[in-house]
Amino acid sequence: MSGERKIKSALKMWASSLLALLCLSSAGVTARGDDILQLLDGSSLHGGLSGLEPGKSVMWQHPAATTPLQLKTDNLRQVRFGKAEKPPVAENMTCRLMFDNGDEVFGNLVQMDEKTVELDTAFAGRLKAPRSAVQSIRFLWKGFIPTYEGPSSPDGWAVSPSKDIWRYEDGAFFSTAVGSLGRDVNMPGKARISFDIAWTGQLSLALAIYTDSIERFDFGASSYMFYIGSGYVNVQRVQSGVGTTHIGQAQVNSMRERNKARMEFRVNRDTATIALYVDGEFITQWRDQGGFVAKGTGICFFSQRMGPMMRLTNVRVAEWDGRDEAQMPEAKPEGVQVLYLVNSDQAEGELQGVQEGKANVKTDFTTLKIPVERITDIYMRPGQPMTNVLAGEVRAVFAGGGSVTFTIDKWSQDEVSGQNRNFGRVSLKTAWVRRLQFNLNRAQELEESGFLRKDNPWVDE
Repeated sequence: MSGERKIKSALKMWASSLLALLCLSSAGVTARGDDILQLLDGSSLHGGLSGLEPGKSVMWQHPAATTPLQLKTDNLRQVRFGKAEKPPVAENMTCRLMFDNGDEVFGNLVQMDEKTVELDTAFAGRLKAPRSAVQSIRFLWKGFIPTYEGPSSPDGWAVSPSKDIWRYEDGAFFSTAVGSLGRDVNMPGKARISFDIAWTGQLSLALAIYTDSIERFDFGASSYMFYIGSGYVNVQRVQSGVGTTHIGQAQVNSMRERNKARMEFRVNRDTATIALYVDGEFITQWRDQGGFVAKGTGICFFSQRMGPMMRLTNVRVAEWDGRDEAQMPEAKPEGVQVLYLVNSDQAEGELQGVQEGKANVKTDFTTLKIPVERITDIYMRPGQPMTNVLAGEVRAVFAGGGSVTFTIDKWSQDEVSGQNRNFGRVSLKTAWVRRLQFNLNRAQELEESGFLRKDNPWVDE
């Protein structure tokens, strides 16, 4: 049965159930109306989340249904909200903690002892967690807030030669024609530029970064241009008054085997280097031997083919500190932690704690007291894989970055709360949630098996 027939059959069954008056814990929630619900079979429904009964079902207001539809949560992959607000970011948000269960939390490390980690967060205030649950801590002394994250609307984007070339719908731009899509994203000097791309047929996409020409794809404006195809990426320097210079090429075999990818470019203007990552894997790094020439702050995508459909979503531009996250060291003996320092040195030993802005590290020779402003990374248990999530847990992914995994006990228009295995009970604003992911283990198994990738290229990662 095709995906379309499955959806029609499901809609008929759900609409006849007349379950809108169920006593849900979130009764009275107003659906946002521009959300997307994705099922584990790869199909999706438009509408809005109007209620949630933790661990059992969600109520979904579909435009074709007269009453909300009730869907069992064990069939869901995720809800992606069309509109989400970034949590407020205080000046002391200086680190990112990664936990064994996949939680990614931004905050300020208040202190750490042999059993507990305490931090201030923007989304839930002061939190404490078992130190044994922390995999790594990355200190973010430079800005980590995105300069752009979206799209959530077509506003601010320039489309050429006509608005129909790139059509906005449900948090994504679609194109089946030749034309450009540009925006000023206030590109920082060290930047991480990432986006999701999915396609039918042969992929043929061009991208200009650090350009001051966002209304059209301009070979006369200084920039770096990438030509992205099914299995390769080429990069050229474009210099005003000089022309183009070939910088390099990379083969990306995974893009021959599937029809979607998460692209990421990490750019360091000071060193004139550009690193390419695809689906989180490092591919290559290029260096412009002539020095970094582009001075613009915009990006411009260019669809180069008529006919095949291309989908662009999850565009994110953020300041980058120039460090490579793939530097995680090999596994060390039990009880040995690794600290990376700003001068590229590293310290290994027993991290006894962090108090009053200093990390106390017991080595074979002495005890070091290292100011945290000299630390870039702390790896608590290098190389340890992420543990599986528990039954009934969902993951809330925040606008602007970060996520927490918990069992929900309350969902309302204003607040979502539940039990997190690291922090205990947590409460946060519903409006901060960009995605709510269900059945995390099953979704991962389907993704790894290739089921979701092959059956539906438009399914969000």
